[in-house]
Amino acid sequence: MRRILEQMNDDEYREFARTAVAQRIVDPLQLIVEGKGDTFLELYLPLNQEKEDFVPLAETLLAVRAYTCLLCLSPFVPDLSSKELWALQEAAQNHPDLPVTFRQAVNEAVSALPQKKGVLGTIKAVFKKDKKTAER
Repeated sequence: MRRILEQMNDDEYREFARTAVAQRIVDPLQLIVEGKGDTFLELYLPLNQEKEDFVPLAETLLAVRAYTCLLCLSPFVPDLSSKELWALQEAAQNHPDLPVTFRQAVNEAVSALPQKKGVLGTIKAVFKKDKKTAER
């Protein structure tokens, strides 16, 4: 299916993807192919208000090297759970071509997470403060 989707022109892809997403014919993330990320997000984001599959969506965009498409997702990053943020940060580390804006949104959201309690959390907090002080 991916090969067929990649060969479609933009109008054909848009019509097929719109129908497939609306009718739930296939897993929507299977419709993301190289060169069609922007068109997919244009159709998909308005229909997916809960953003429950945000990390798999971002990982799929990374897999097809649709890095600039991640800019559309940047505003939603601060609303993610800590588990989603850690997964997204890990996925992003393997892709140096990510837009700076998206990478910053992820890193800032992870930095804003509450510190873990216990000895390890205290140690991390101390080193984090030392790093921020050194940067100034």
